Formats: sequence, C-alpha cells, structure tokens
Amino acid sequence: MFLCLVRRATVSLVAFGFLIWLPAAAKAQLLGGSAGAGVVVDAKGLLMTVRGDDPTGAQMRQRIEAARASLNKDVAKKSNLRKVSLNRLEKALEKHLADGRKPTDDMLRLAGLTRVQHVFLYPETGDIVIAGPAEGWVTDLTGRVLGMTTGRPIVELQDLVVALRAFPPGGRGARQIGCSIDATPEGLARMQAFLRSVGTQADPSNPNYTDQIVNGLRTSLGLQKVRIDGIPADTHFAQVMVEADYRMKLVGIGLEEGVLGVTSYLDMLKAARQTPALNVLRWWFTLNYRGISASAARDAFELRGQGVKVLSENELLNELGERVHTGAADTLTSEFAQQFTQHFPELSARYPVYAELRNVFDLALVAAVIRGQQLDEKVGWHMLCFGSPERFPVRRGPAPERVETVINHRVVDRTKILAVVSGGVSVEPAALARPEAFAPDPRGQLEYQRTSAQARSAERSTWWWD
Repeated sequence: MFLCLVRRATVSLVAFGFLIWLPAAAKAQLLGGSAGAGVVVDAKGLLMTVRGDDPTGAQMRQRIEAARASLNKDVAKKSNLRKVSLNRLEKALEKHLADGRKPTDDMLRLAGLTRVQHVFLYPETGDIVIAGPAEGWVTDLTGRVLGMTTGRPIVELQDLVVALRAFPPGGRGARQIGCSIDATPEGLARMQAFLRSVGTQADPSNPNYTDQIVNGLRTSLGLQKVRIDGIPADTHFAQVMVEADYRMKLVGIGLEEGVLGVTSYLDMLKAARQTPALNVLRWWFTLNYRGISASAARDAFELRGQGVKVLSENELLNELGERVHTGAADTLTSEFAQQFTQHFPELSARYPVYAELRNVFDLALVAAVIRGQQLDEKVGWHMLCFGSPERFPVRRGPAPERVETVINHRVVDRTKILAVVSGGVSVEPAALARPEAFAPDPRGQLEYQRTSAQARSAERSTWWWD
C-alpha cells in the first residue's frame, strides 16, 4: 500500500501504500466488494471484479440440483479422507486423451478433494497418493467450483499440474512462487507531480475537493502492474494468487467487509484516533504450516496447519526512493495481519478465494515434497503427461498484467485519510520440504494411516477410493 500525506500546503511522499489527509467535509468515490464475487482478466490483461448476484438463492439451488443429478453418486459422497493416486490418474487421463476424449469432471476436480493433507508412497504398487476430505461439487455464478456440503473450493487438477511443473524431475524447481501488485515508476512520478500541485491548485473550500484529489490520484497513478513469479502467469494458479492478494488489501482498507474480529486498517486508525506514520506499509500472504510430519521410512507425509498467514512490515524510503527493510511493523499494521491470520478460517468461509489460495499453497508444498524426496523416482513415475504442456495443456487465459487503482477513506479528527491498495504473495515451498525440516512421527500414526489408505483393489483403472 503506497503512503503519502497531504496536509495544508505541505506534501510528503512515502511509497507502497499511501494515505492522504484531507478536510473531512468532502466526499470520496469508493469501490465496493462482495462475497459473491470473483475476478476476470480481459484480453488486454486487465484484472476486473465480477459479481454473481443471486438475492433469493434460486439460481444456486438450480445449479446444485443439476450437479447432484449429473455427478457420479460415489464421487459425490462426502468423505473424510479420499485418496487419489497421481500415477493412476495420469494413466487414466492419457487413455482419455489418446481416445480423443476430454478429461472427465471427476479428473479435473480430483474426485472432489477440498484439501490435500497427506502424501503416501507405495513402492510395491508404484503409487504416489494424495489424500484429504472430499465431497460433491457445483460451479457458482462466478465460475468458482465449490463443495456442495461445505462450500469449500475444490482442489483443481490444473493447479496440481502447474505445481508439479514448477518442480520438474531432474530440475531444481521454483525457489519462490508468488505475485505482486505495484504502481509503475511512471505512475509514481505523475503522482508526485500531482501531489506537488495540490497545495497551490486544489481548493479545500470546494465541496468537490476530495473528489478532485481522489480522481487526480487515480488518474496520475493509472493502472498498477501485476507480476507473477515461479509459475506461468496465464494459469488459474496465478489468478488465484492475484485475486486473493487484491481482495485481502480491499479488506485491509475497508472496501470489502471482514468478519467478526477483523477490522480494517483505516477503521483501526479511526478507533485509535491516530495519525498514520510516514512510512511504508506492507501486507503479504505466505505459508503458515506448523510443518510436515514424516514417517521414519519417508513414505508417508502430513501437512500440518492452516496453510496461509499474512505478514506485515513497515519499511522506510531512502533519498533515491528505494524501500529499506526494517524487519518490524507498527502496532496497527501488524494487528491487521494478525487478525487476518487468526480468523483465516472464517474469512475463507465468507470469501472462498482465500481457501483457494490455501489449496494452491498445499499443492505447491506437495510438489516440493515429491521432488525433494524424489518420490517420483522411487516409483518410476516420469510424469510424461502431467509434466508435458504439449500432452496435457492446462487451461490458459490472458495473464493478469494490470489492475485499477482503488481508494478508500476514513475521517479521523475532522481529517480525511485515504488509502490506495497494492500488495503481494511470497512462498518458498522447498524450504519446508527439506528433510531436516520434517517433524518425526514417533508413534507411527502416519505409517498406520498409510497402510489404511492403500487401495484394496489392484485394478489400475481405479485411480481414487475412500
């Protein structure tokens, strides 16, 4: 989030999230959000929000009824621990493609998994198995695929494949996966010029004064740029990261509602009657696992923890306009990050994109475990289909490249404070997948779960089971 302060005739600029003080009498043009919303990317790479309004719920009821009628009855059953063999799934998918058929919905939705909690290795049968809770699914009005029982997003095959390709056999894999949303240098230069003119050209007595500032800031900053690291930018995986980050910042500045216990940064300032410090605010998503448990034989693994957290930092700017890390955050900046992390389950229930972010984090960690422990080599799995964009092209679309600048405000002591949003996602899955980072399993619970999870059927066409 870029910060700058405009007060009386004095203008100071501080980058990455900015706040502006204005007289309280004026109005601002604001944007809103909705739990029933998603994002789309147009042909020019512009990220835009879309809404799926259904005030009576009639449209979703119809979709759920249609989904129940069309889904395989077995796969639609709720399961506490469904198992999916990645090797068998790939073989089944290859056969479909060789026969000129498209992948089935069961394949694309990984038999309805809503989380990946375990990875099991079976050298005796040549299987690598992922396991977690599962249920039947339905596509909502914004195109998001959700479980019909819990409303949790379904884990997507396309995201799994993107994660596996980020850690290819024989390769080192992605050190870092993430995204950022930043103002352009040109936009910042225009904004600085605009702010210098505020003290001499703007008229605080004009009732449209705030509108002048808001529109001037939005016009001068222009579109902010989106950067994707570690994976192809035109994939669903990338879009999930960008949307989750973008919407977290909207909660942070009060453009989307939080949940009980999560207060926007601007509302915190108002409640504390505080004037914000002149520094750089940063909030970003990262991994939040208590670790990975591993069996003694390294043939069973469990992902522990809620998966996602928000971190914060207050940075400084030097004379060249470069950000300087401080390694610390002020009370209100860190409090928002802590609240978001603490109430992540409730936020995910209200805004499914956060649970989708957790799903792709899970998949990145699973891919890092498979590659780091060379599980694929131990069962002779070469990922000839999953590893090949030519054999199995995942769904691609326009890459998110730009996003509109958004602004919100609060009144504190008869002064109007405005905030403009930006942000990022940064994860390093390989760090958690190192052998020395694994937690032991002294009671042998993972080995017991692994034995219990083994397929009862030797039929290779059976790629999932409960």
